[in-house]
Amino acid sequence: SYINTSNPQVIWARVTNTDTGCFAITTVTLEVSPLPVITLEDSYRLCVDEFGNPIQNESGESSPPVINTGLSDLDHTFEWFLNGSPLPETTSSIVARAGGTYTVIATETTSGLGCSAEASTTVTVSSPPTTFSAEVISNAFAEDHQIQAEASGLGVYFFQLDDGPLQESGLFTNV
Repeated sequence: SYINTSNPQVIWARVTNTDTGCFAITTVTLEVSPLPVITLEDSYRLCVDEFGNPIQNESGESSPPVINTGLSDLDHTFEWFLNGSPLPETTSSIVARAGGTYTVIATETTSGLGCSAEASTTVTVSSPPTTFSAEVISNAFAEDHQIQAEASGLGVYFFQLDDGPLQESGLFTNV
């Protein structure tokens, strides 16, 4: 076990035949090439309409999302996979047109050592609700008026009454 003190570093190696005592000495050059550092978001969101066509999300970001490794196409090669199946893209970034787990293997090409790194991210498909409703579920003269809102489609929906807080449940009480 040896830890180099500079990069590259020349060290001397000695090999000895334990039966005869004969030995040979040679130099070895240690060169450490860092692994590619892939920078991906933990997850991305693909917003689609009711027909599956990409649309902008509520903050105006583009959809479908671009997954970018942050690495140079000139210094690396890239292999992309969706849910374990190879994709034809070979560049540092791709456009995610489907939901699932995207994995990229980046291989450094400038040193000739071919060091590789792998990273994965998840793309979640989401849409505005395809159906939604809201109705008063309490009696007309009840002390506590309640509204039940419902929504369905691709994604997880939150509910909000006027400027109140967002909530996971569609039930609003004390209205």
